[in-house]
Amino acid sequence: SVKIQVTVKEKNIDNNLLQFDVIDTGVGCTQDKIDIIFAQLAIEDQTKKNFYLFEGGIKVVKQFIHDLNGTITVNSQINKGTTVS
Repeated sequence: SVKIQVTVKEKNIDNNLLQFDVIDTGVGCTQDKIDIIFAQLAIEDQTKKNFYLFEGGIKVVKQFIHDLNGTITVNSQINKGTTVS
């Protein structure tokens, strides 16, 4: 399943700082694969020990967030899922 959570981190007259978390309960990925997903969309299949890569994906999201002066982080655990913030 996938859950989207929005948190107001800072409020002031000029700006509001929001944090968006996309949380899934999928297979997750190992920490050494996290940098790869910023270059390509990646899916790790633990049952077959394969790592599938597809062009695009989160790379586009990272660029968009960077253009808005934001940051993006990925935390993942095998068999528990991934959180992108």
